[in-house]
Amino acid sequence: MATLLERPRPTRPVRKLTMRGGRPVLMLGTVLIVGVLTAYPLLLILLQSVRTGIPGQASTWSLESYMRVFSDPSLLGSISSTFAIAIPTVAISTVLAIVFSWLVTRTDLPYKRTIEVLLWAGILVPSTTQALGWILLLDPHYGLLNEAATTILPFLHSGPFNAYSYPSIIWANLAPATAFRFLLIAPAFRNLDASLEEAARVSGRGPWSTLMRITTPLLTPAILAAAFLGLIIAVESFEVPLLLGAPANIRVFSTQVYALVTSYSGSSFSAAAALSTVFLVVVLGLAWLYNRSLAGTSFTTLTGKTTHQAPVRLSQRTKATVLAGIGLYFFAVILLPILVTLLGTFMSLFGFFNISPVFTLANWVTTLSNPTLLNTVVTTVVFSLIAAVVGMVAYFFISYLIIRVHPPGHGLLRFLSWLPWATPGILLGYGLLQMFLNTPGLGALYGTVFAMSLAIIITQVPLGVQMVNASLLQHSKDLEDVGRVSGAGTVYRLCRIVVPLTVPTLLTVGLLVFAAAARDVATITLLSSGNLRTLSLLTIDYVSTPDLGAASVSGFLLVVLIMVAAAVYAVLTRRRAA
Repeated sequence: MATLLERPRPTRPVRKLTMRGGRPVLMLGTVLIVGVLTAYPLLLILLQSVRTGIPGQASTWSLESYMRVFSDPSLLGSISSTFAIAIPTVAISTVLAIVFSWLVTRTDLPYKRTIEVLLWAGILVPSTTQALGWILLLDPHYGLLNEAATTILPFLHSGPFNAYSYPSIIWANLAPATAFRFLLIAPAFRNLDASLEEAARVSGRGPWSTLMRITTPLLTPAILAAAFLGLIIAVESFEVPLLLGAPANIRVFSTQVYALVTSYSGSSFSAAAALSTVFLVVVLGLAWLYNRSLAGTSFTTLTGKTTHQAPVRLSQRTKATVLAGIGLYFFAVILLPILVTLLGTFMSLFGFFNISPVFTLANWVTTLSNPTLLNTVVTTVVFSLIAAVVGMVAYFFISYLIIRVHPPGHGLLRFLSWLPWATPGILLGYGLLQMFLNTPGLGALYGTVFAMSLAIIITQVPLGVQMVNASLLQHSKDLEDVGRVSGAGTVYRLCRIVVPLTVPTLLTVGLLVFAAAARDVATITLLSSGNLRTLSLLTIDYVSTPDLGAASVSGFLLVVLIMVAAAVYAVLTRRRAA
């Protein structure tokens, strides 16, 4: 009986796996990896700019490449041409993004969800496919719009449009630029305190006046951030300037670096590095001006008061006019070039309607019977999936360290996660090329799916990490604290609490990375080999042949592939919601 009444001997609690003891080591390892992948390629570019010779071979130190850049008008001219295209693109798309954000978040306009989906299409549709559509529409010799103009207006001796010009390049870049800025500006509109807008309306201001005089100035930080980041993306544009600028000898930074590197001469490699260094200094200068413009200015608009407001009521006439304008915009910048590209896939001779027969299936038969097509499609899918899946895991891990673990050094990690946005794709691809060629043991990775996937993962680090950051900040840490009190270790809490809550955001990030990988040309063009091509690179190859009929087929297949990925994403998110 005494044994039964005996107090049980206390048991020692089982130690759970936690990050507390290993936080410094974990952070140091993460910072080193992210730093090597983001900062090390830029350092190699800087070193190559003061050397002569091909990377990986014997070379000497020299400033000859900088002398060549500053003495060659065409090299410095490429930077001025870049900003001549980028600045108008950013200005127009920022205005459009502000209007779209206001209409979607602050008014009672119908079909707002449809408008957001169409804006997403501007990001997902490949630029190469759109550029081919604009060639068929605006070519000076056979463009459909030019032929229609000369037919309707007989006094015109030639068509008024030219696909190979600065305005055409700006127009072709408008859809993705507007969509990207909308994704950055719209959340700021949703979080804006409504009291100031309500005060403006009480004072007699109309909705448009309130937007221009009150709302837009208050959102200056978000708008400037979107404009600055959009400027970097506009600067790194490669496919559209290559297809629409090359025939008119319009060379921008990305196409100039590509031309120098692909010449495979020592002096050209060094000149490309010097040009990239000069450009990087310009970008860092713009970043300094951006921070300087906001210094000492207060833009606080989110207080302890509720930010809820009744949506701005638009009249029926205004709604009809706005919806008609939005429909015309989406038709003109997204749907029309896709439809025309599809039409071009069935033409006997791309762009010519005065031959017989005009339409044929030969382009489809030739392209689909190409023995390399299946390998190209498989490469595109595998490469994009690797980038999407590995990217989701990497972005979640980096974001969790920054937001939740918060160890010493998280500020440096946050900075490094932003660095790729200050590095245009062609520049990052060139830096990674330098890393693979100059680092012992990494040369075997050149021309592999791994190298291409790694480049895409790095370019999408800022977008992926910031989206996961926003998701983690929305979910209270109390949920994890409950799991910790219940005895759950770090890994268990991650798998059963944190990850399930962030799955919708991770799926969105995965779709964006998949689409970015599938449509990318600038970042991977220097890292691919002749036997390893994606659909986007195959399209560029066909254009250089030139075989625009086959190029339109491969470009349209790329659109179908990305739309299939978007459909899979929609099914997964719908099941998740159910």
